[in-house]
Amino acid sequence: MTDQGIGIAKTNLKRIFRRFYRVASDEVYTRSGTGLGLYVVAALVRNLGGTIEAYSAGLQHGASLRVHLPLGIASAEATP
Repeated sequence: MTDQGIGIAKTNLKRIFRRFYRVASDEVYTRSGTGLGLYVVAALVRNLGGTIEAYSAGLQHGASLRVHLPLGIASAEATP
């Protein structure tokens, strides 16, 4: 997913997946939110055995999130 939003400073890219974390910015504080959305997404992705990464060229350049999930192959024992 890529957007053309306010972007994320490189120093905050890993922090955005922390519980209740919101970037210290007037543009962020004017929007409602709890800082739980990306934390929940990251937890779900990890529970599925995947990874999530955030990329941004910096403020005012939008952001991209990349989710990698393993390809699950059902075993013969799992099928009825």
